[in-house]
Amino acid sequence: MSHHQRARKDINTTSNCRLTKPLSDPEADFKPTPFIDAWDAYAREKGNPRLHIDRRLLEKIGAIFVHQIDQDFVDRAATEIWPSAPAQTRNRLCYTPISAVTKFSAKRGWCAYWRLRRPKQLRKDPPPLPSTADLRKFVNGCQPHLKHIVIFLVRTGADVSETLYLYWADVDMIRRTARLRSGTGRTRVISLDEMAVTRLQQTPSALRTGNVFLTNHGKPYSPKRSGGGQLKSALASAWKNTGVKITLSTLKRIWRARRRGERLEGEVDTEEQKNIVSEPMSSQLTKHREYS
Repeated sequence: MSHHQRARKDINTTSNCRLTKPLSDPEADFKPTPFIDAWDAYAREKGNPRLHIDRRLLEKIGAIFVHQIDQDFVDRAATEIWPSAPAQTRNRLCYTPISAVTKFSAKRGWCAYWRLRRPKQLRKDPPPLPSTADLRKFVNGCQPHLKHIVIFLVRTGADVSETLYLYWADVDMIRRTARLRSGTGRTRVISLDEMAVTRLQQTPSALRTGNVFLTNHGKPYSPKRSGGGQLKSALASAWKNTGVKITLSTLKRIWRARRRGERLEGEVDTEEQKNIVSEPMSSQLTKHREYS
């Protein structure tokens, strides 16, 4: 029996919920819909009948009609179930599912629409940017196919999905521009600096067809709405090999810092940066030939 089924059984067999309250407006023109039924309907519409929700939350509020739920009710539920949990945890386990269900229910006339205020979350300061030496160490520790992508990301600030699905037909070496396409189909043109162009020019003209960046098997990345997940494991492997933790967000932050005119620790001039992008694309080119 799943935790969802156990929670429903507990709700059906017990009615001593501490948070149960009488109808605030007995004459309200809403269909009496228990929260657990509204959640089931919401999960079915999302195409995942087993969509996860914390069992403790279902046991606490599952029998409550959705039109009875208000801000004070949610705040008390979150405090009683997770008295010592940080705001991030209470927001994820309590406020997010309740907000989704109440919005879903309002569209169906089961309750009135209202905006749920969430607990304030403390923003953590991002870790410091890596030094030039650490960045070079990380890049050189990447697999060949990943190295090309990392260099492009850090030199252009492009999104991952835009980078993975970049075609040679959209790269203009003369004008030093690239036309990027997002996962939603929107396009934008970005400028390529000298290092990015130098890196791309290492690909022979005869091979500049199809996707610019290929997988470690020499094939294009499969189309997905978001490309970040396709690189996380590869980046984690490079982190393990080099001892330098650099994530996709780190690469974006490096690009933004350089755009503001800031320099990484140990970064003296652009000649030193060229060492990062000077290695040939021989490994990827070989696989590109095999795929072609």
